[in-house]
Amino acid sequence: MDAKEQLKALIEKYIKYKKEKKAKELSEESTRSWINEFLRIFDWDVLNIQQVQQEKIVDDSQKEKLGEISSSHTKPDYSLMNGTTVKAYLDAKKIDVDIFKNKEAAFQVRSYGWSAGLPCSFLTNFEQLVVFDCRYAPQKGEDAGIAATQISIDHYVSRFDELNSHFNRLLVYGNNLQKLYSSEKVEGSKTLDSIFNKLLSDFRLQLANALYANNTNLLDEDELNYYVQIILDRIVFIRVCESRKIEKEGLLLEFLKNDFWDEFKKCCYVDFYNHYDGAMFSRDEKFGQIILSNDVFEPFINKLYYPYPYKFDVIPTKVIAKIYEEFLAYSLRIKNGVVVTELKEDYVKTNGAIPTQEFIADAICKETVQKKAYGSYQDILSTKVLDPCCGSGVFLLSTYETFAGIMMNLTSSSNKWCVIEDGKKYLTITAKQEIMKNCLFGIDCDPTAVEVTKMSLALKVVDDTNELYLNEIGAFGEKILRNIHNNIKIGNTLVDIDISCNATEIKYIRPLNIKGSAFKKVFDDKGGFDYVVGNPPYVETKHFKAASLRIHDYLHDHYKTFEGKVDLSVLFIERTMGLLNSTGKLGMIIQRRWFKTNYGKAARSFIMEGYHLHKLLDIETNALFKGRITYVSIMILTKEKNTTVQYDLIPGDVLDVQLYFDNPGTPDSIPADYFLSPVWAPEQKAIFEIKNKYAKKYGTVGENENIDVCDGIQALWKKAYDIVDYQELNGVISGKNGFGDHVDIEKEMVKPVVYNREFLPLREIIPDTYRIFPYTGNDYKTKISIKKVQEKYPLAYKYLERNKKLITDKVRHNDGEYWHTYTREHNHDSFESPKIIVPMTTKETYATFVADKGLYMDNSNVWFLNYRGNNEIVMKALTMIINSTLFSVFGKSGANPANNGYYKFNKQFIEPIPLPNEKISPSNSLIIKLVGLYDDIKSLLEEYDKSNMVDKKSYRNMMEAKWQEVDICCMDLYEIEDDERMLINRVGRIESRIPGGDEE
Repeated sequence: MDAKEQLKALIEKYIKYKKEKKAKELSEESTRSWINEFLRIFDWDVLNIQQVQQEKIVDDSQKEKLGEISSSHTKPDYSLMNGTTVKAYLDAKKIDVDIFKNKEAAFQVRSYGWSAGLPCSFLTNFEQLVVFDCRYAPQKGEDAGIAATQISIDHYVSRFDELNSHFNRLLVYGNNLQKLYSSEKVEGSKTLDSIFNKLLSDFRLQLANALYANNTNLLDEDELNYYVQIILDRIVFIRVCESRKIEKEGLLLEFLKNDFWDEFKKCCYVDFYNHYDGAMFSRDEKFGQIILSNDVFEPFINKLYYPYPYKFDVIPTKVIAKIYEEFLAYSLRIKNGVVVTELKEDYVKTNGAIPTQEFIADAICKETVQKKAYGSYQDILSTKVLDPCCGSGVFLLSTYETFAGIMMNLTSSSNKWCVIEDGKKYLTITAKQEIMKNCLFGIDCDPTAVEVTKMSLALKVVDDTNELYLNEIGAFGEKILRNIHNNIKIGNTLVDIDISCNATEIKYIRPLNIKGSAFKKVFDDKGGFDYVVGNPPYVETKHFKAASLRIHDYLHDHYKTFEGKVDLSVLFIERTMGLLNSTGKLGMIIQRRWFKTNYGKAARSFIMEGYHLHKLLDIETNALFKGRITYVSIMILTKEKNTTVQYDLIPGDVLDVQLYFDNPGTPDSIPADYFLSPVWAPEQKAIFEIKNKYAKKYGTVGENENIDVCDGIQALWKKAYDIVDYQELNGVISGKNGFGDHVDIEKEMVKPVVYNREFLPLREIIPDTYRIFPYTGNDYKTKISIKKVQEKYPLAYKYLERNKKLITDKVRHNDGEYWHTYTREHNHDSFESPKIIVPMTTKETYATFVADKGLYMDNSNVWFLNYRGNNEIVMKALTMIINSTLFSVFGKSGANPANNGYYKFNKQFIEPIPLPNEKISPSNSLIIKLVGLYDDIKSLLEEYDKSNMVDKKSYRNMMEAKWQEVDICCMDLYEIEDDERMLINRVGRIESRIPGGDEE
């Protein structure tokens, strides 16, 4: 019997049962038995706590016990689980509750689902079922039908497909609920992290201004930041402890009834300190001297309680950490007597902090920490794990959860590490403390981040508990957070104490002796860490030059991977590989753009000198981090030598990536020697091998002594010097500059320039802009002084003088009479030379030959090829080769991907592409054939442009046939073998060379 038939039979059985029993006799327990049958139909094993966890039905004695700690015990009755991960909540009500109308029942289960960040939650009394969309923040008093799909029992069978898509266990495990309720922004939706972030951020600023106003002579700016964070952390921590029933529910509200700050300070100094210890409640004399009034606390505290929808007993600790991390990027600054938030210098280039997805942190821990075999509790507690840039502590939390799971798996009966009640296992406070004290180590150069990491760990101590067994696990003991924070250090992982700096610079540089004072015992006992995990910053090293020349110079001198535009993550790899012991393993998520660039060569060499690369997982989507476009990979390195590298490309969107890690595929096994290649392109390994074969056989573009790959001219300031939307009249170019202002400049003072833009091959090139060009002479290299400009070009002079201050304030410039000339002068003599234009950012390699048209390229994103001797036959043939499928496939195999399927084809990626250099001759028959095809397609394009809509299809068909001839001719020129041709054609093109149509 299939599931639909089983559901139909269950409904018939229920109707018969109901006729025999009065509805009022259907207890909550009886209702649950029907719900259990319902869940079984959709493949849920209600007796398996890895699939379904049920809240106990509370008897009178237990209600009395819960009442003593002010617990209402309102958590949803069912948690649908995938192992330890909650996929959805389902709350059960008695049959006499009309859940289609009951506002309280709706608000309760919606609040839990929304607080836990779940896609949806369910409410049922078996006769009625409601699916709530948890993207919408619930509000007290809302109609029960808001954000709800309501289905009655007489429609269960007819709407089976809808039920199946929500309840089928395998579909739920495949993230179908996330797909049905996409996290993409929908009108009216408000996620927990966005709302709670705003609540915390607003209160943080209000608290800071109150602190400053009442304690001006007590706190400097750094202390202001510190104490605001401490107060906020402590309040949130106590509110979470209330929800976990470790503190009395409503304790913070009671403080408000008198003098909140006075009551809170006293408890921090005595009660909270005695209960939790210094990780969260260190005794601080200055903290006790701070003066604040109730007014600043009251609105914030009230919003932490009903009727606001936050359910702190189910908000995951990692979600709180993630919320904190987002506003860690902003510091508090005192300006004109008012406290404001300002983006920290470290985050300016990334426009804020980038929290790591929880499942990414979990996946990296699975690939590192969890791979080890642990046979005893001591095996766990002797393992040392470092996050060298811990931020809010997400990776340390994932590591903790990994160890906690292993410890529970080792436990078969209750002991000092783990308590077993009703078949479920709960770590004791002692076990949690020991994992954190012995196993977890973190470093961050931001003191605020360190405080947040400490709070994240503290929250984890009071997490994963059950209010019925708090005494058994030791939650009411003394100093339950003792020493859990000792291994979290403020410091700069990349800078050791051997840096030469002034005493005043220490507080900004924060050098750290990791092997000495910070973690000496780890190195004495084990020779280093067992694992390093994390998400290091992606900021380019060059940005330190402006922010801190001292740090920039230190990094340059101490790291052999410091090269060009490489980002800090590479330096973190080099540094932390040196912190591992002889069998250690490193797992990080990093940007992969340096896999293929010249500036990544040193990093690739560093990794492969010791054959450290163990596993590489390329993530296809560039939207893994909210609000950022990134191309990232998970990299696993080992100190021990690897002979093979496990590799996989993870396709799809963010949900697909998450599903991959829930059910990992089998990666390819690639010989480690492959990664000794000049670039890393494992996703194109087969193509890359073919490419290397022909590069060795013939040479490359860069090795052809007659070809130069060049960029264009660089204006002093493009925004002020380029004229777009232009027209020419009476020797004057008129148009708009980058500010939208109208500009008139003499034509002799400007030059036509092509930007990087997509164009079909062989098309006529029309300039995108006219650029102010204060140069003259046969080679266009002689500067025109501002005095000469005044004499000969009054319009240009008037414009330049009017904008002089704007320009000179904005960009680096020359002095005196030549202030308006370019600071980088190159390729000026290319204006009139024949050239092959190659746009940089495209989906395929494209080229257009310009024989006799005066034209410059823009320096930033368009390239051109010069051929010595300017042989037109050869240049036309080269143009066709670049436009061929073969050349494009070779090019894409080494180029860096950009957004939306684009690639960056700049000089360093064009020059390594194979080219049959000895055959590039005007007398070669295939070269002559390519020139004929060039002329044929040019003629077809001209006729196509003049034809009507009916005839255009015929011209497209002819052009398609000609381009296929081009591809075959190029394959013949390279002498590509048959099996290789099949593979190259299978990769093929994703974009057509034909106007108005696709190539078959």
